[in-house]
Amino acid sequence: MRFLVAGGSSPGWGVSGPRSWKAGLAARQTRLLSKPIQADHFPLYCPEQVAAGLVPWLVQQVYYFAKSPIETNRAVDISGEPLRRKVAALWEHTNQMVLTVAETQANVAAAPYDVSAISALDPHDYHSFIKQRVRATAAMVGKKYGFEHAEQFRRTRWGGTERMAEGAVAEDEW
Repeated sequence: MRFLVAGGSSPGWGVSGPRSWKAGLAARQTRLLSKPIQADHFPLYCPEQVAAGLVPWLVQQVYYFAKSPIETNRAVDISGEPLRRKVAALWEHTNQMVLTVAETQANVAAAPYDVSAISALDPHDYHSFIKQRVRATAAMVGKKYGFEHAEQFRRTRWGGTERMAEGAVAEDEW
């Protein structure tokens, strides 16, 4: 079964910002050679590929980042190397990570309490803070699903038609 992991395509999905929305839309709308995935299962859409002996295919599952627990219907084990890669990837988004630390500091400053470890942070020295927060969140989610670390997703299958099926469509085991 093929699947695609995508970000959201609108601010209402709780994705971090315009670049995330654009990346999600790009992932959802394209694959090799910028062909829309929604039409790849139609043999007449890519006749040169059919002529080359390739079989049309349909993406059967799409995983959207589920920032809100109410959107979650799937959890994926990210323990070990996937978690390390996630943290490393976040570190590459310097401007966004600096703003994340600054926003956290502003929230603490507005609160009726102090978290001196956060108040004292230099937003430009974000690596340990981001690593700790990502690991803690992944551990909390993982505990809920029986993993050391996990990520929550909103998964659609077969273009969302599983919601139209008569009776329940069995959920895969977590």
